[in-house]
Amino acid sequence: MGDANITLRAQCAPFRDERTIPLYLACVSDFIRRMESQPVIVEFDFPFTGPFGTELEHAVKGLAESIRTEPGFVWKIWLENTAEKTAGGIYLFKDRATADAYIEKHTARLGSFGVKDIRCRVFSVNAGLSRVTSGPLG
Repeated sequence: MGDANITLRAQCAPFRDERTIPLYLACVSDFIRRMESQPVIVEFDFPFTGPFGTELEHAVKGLAESIRTEPGFVWKIWLENTAEKTAGGIYLFKDRATADAYIEKHTARLGSFGVKDIRCRVFSVNAGLSRVTSGPLG
């Protein structure tokens, strides 16, 4: 949130005096709305003993197809590390609200499969720099 705080101050600072409090509040509200509607990366990883590779592909193809229909879902990169016996995914969602809803659903689903020690991290996307480096933002 550090960079967002700097941006918020820069954008809304002109409105921070007694006469312009309503304009300042409107600026802050608009900034929050824009932050909440920006793309979000979700990263899951967890211990996994297999299957891996094409065997996993065949085993969970239906799951992959259902993930594709989740609200706000843009894409997923499937991750696996056979040496460390871990698996997971990197997801792009259109906004934080749909990402949060998916996190809750997927964490419960993984738990129902007996998966424990699930790690999940959420990241804001810097769209400008991602475009420079050909990041697939959907």
